[in-house]
Amino acid sequence: GNPLTAVLNSVNPNEVDLTLSTSLSNGQDYEITVSGVADLVGNIASNETAIFTFFIPDNPQVGDVIFNELFPDPNPSVGLPEAEFVELFNRSDLFFDLEGWTLVNTTTERVLTSFTLPPNEYLILCDAADVDLYTSFGTVLGIPSFTALSNSGDSLTLLDADGEILDVVAYA
Repeated sequence: GNPLTAVLNSVNPNEVDLTLSTSLSNGQDYEITVSGVADLVGNIASNETAIFTFFIPDNPQVGDVIFNELFPDPNPSVGLPEAEFVELFNRSDLFFDLEGWTLVNTTTERVLTSFTLPPNEYLILCDAADVDLYTSFGTVLGIPSFTALSNSGDSLTLLDADGEILDVVAYA
């Protein structure tokens, strides 16, 4: 249906605030079509359609998101790129925003940026420079100066934005 109101945002003129007649459902895909919109000088935009998933981020519990796979020694590459990665798995039925989550490798910490991790989905974490190497393998989030994974063994910890431990893995 159509929104009840569409009001230009008073703080950011690039945004329009919509009031809907019914609430959106968490985790549901929606399609929005924008038509007949003109900018402040009267230029009319072409019709645009986009699909989006509405979600309200949930608070994770221990074990909701786990380390699923580690690749600390990329040589020999065994059919994978010669770059380290860590794969996370959201084994819950909840949506999480990873903003502020922390990957800890012994004492090195890397804070994650905003990223939506849907239920039952995997996410590859690697160095920002290596993202293109892994996109054919799944969803990838690049981390600037990704922490080096020790080839002889180490421990990794995943913390939520509140600093609560979600998962810990030690490998040899």
